[in-house]
Amino acid sequence: MLSLRLLTSAAAAASLVLVTLANAQQSSSALPNFSWNLLNVTDIQRNILCAQQTKFCTSSGCQDNTANITINFCNNQTLASRCACNTGATVMKQSDWPLELADCQGRGSACKATCFQSQYSGNLLACQQACQKTYTDTCATDNQVAADYSVMKQGDKPSYALITGGSAGSVPGAASVRFLMPSVGSSLAIGSLVLGFFAGVAVLA
Repeated sequence: MLSLRLLTSAAAAASLVLVTLANAQQSSSALPNFSWNLLNVTDIQRNILCAQQTKFCTSSGCQDNTANITINFCNNQTLASRCACNTGATVMKQSDWPLELADCQGRGSACKATCFQSQYSGNLLACQQACQKTYTDTCATDNQVAADYSVMKQGDKPSYALITGGSAGSVPGAASVRFLMPSVGSSLAIGSLVLGFFAGVAVLA
C-alpha cells in the first residue's frame, strides 16, 4: 500500500514537472524577436535615471550598521553604475537598482509592443503572455531579467549582458542569481519612481 502511494506521488510530481516544462517551452516559443536598449532614451531621461540611482544608493545604506556607502556613481552616458559600502554589502540589492528596474520594465513593454507586428499579431495573446511571464513579471523581484549596468570603477563600460537578479552590492563572491525574498518596501518605492519615469518614455521596438 505504501509502495503504491509512493508511486502515485512520484507520478504526480513527474507530471507536474512535464507540465511546467511544456508551459515554459510554449511561453519561450511565443516570444517575438525585438530590440530594447535603455541607452536610447534621451539625455534628460538618462540624467533622471542616474539621479534616481545615486539617490537610492545613498538612502539604502549598508547591511553593517557601522559601515558607510563609499562608492556611489552613475554615468549618464553609459549608465555604468556602482553602489558599494566600505565593509560588507549594501541594503539595496542590484535587482532593486532603479536602472535595472527601468531596463526590465522597458524590456517587457518593448516585447509586448512587438507582438502587434504582423508576423506575431495572429498569436497576439500568447505573444503578450510570453512577454509578461519572461520579462514583466520578473521586474522588482530577485528573478528580475535586465541588462547588467554594474562596473567596478568609474570609466569602465558595462557588459550590458542580460542577467537574473545580479550580485553588485553584495558581499564579494555572492552568486549572480539570487534566491532570497525580494526587499518589498524598497522595490515598491523604486517601482513607483521608475514607472513615473516611463510615463514619458516611448517604447523602442
